[in-house]
Amino acid sequence: SCAMLYRVALATARVKAFFLASVGSQVANVALTIYLVGVLELGAMGAALGTFSTAMLSHLLIFWPLGLKILDVSFGRFLRETLVPGLLPAAVSLVVCVALLAWREPADWVTLAGFATLGALAYAAALFAGALRAEDRGDLGRLAERVRAVAAGPSRG
Repeated sequence: SCAMLYRVALATARVKAFFLASVGSQVANVALTIYLVGVLELGAMGAALGTFSTAMLSHLLIFWPLGLKILDVSFGRFLRETLVPGLLPAAVSLVVCVALLAWREPADWVTLAGFATLGALAYAAALFAGALRAEDRGDLGRLAERVRAVAAGPSRG
């Protein structure tokens, strides 16, 4: 995300490059939104489309390459260590949710909650099965121990 890239740019004294990219992205967003809303009269959909389009394109074409250059990291490493583990749980959950919707549309709140729960469980399963590194699992284990300790309350000795 841009917030993380900003911190990296600040730490490596590459703030100018980050801010030029950021300002360029925002100017493009405003210009496209004005065109879609003002000229094409697309209303709220135009505003959303303008923001979505510039965000996607600026991240793919500007911010990702800038981050890789600042960190001196190859795209392959970024793909293996960040992108795939980050997108894997969402992709698995999406497949489950689309399959559920293809099977039937939720006709009531209970069914909708059930579908959402199954999607969340698919996300969690993919996260734990394929996206977490050993150090992430260790962090989660320590967090679980702290939560158990707080839930148990103060020990009486």
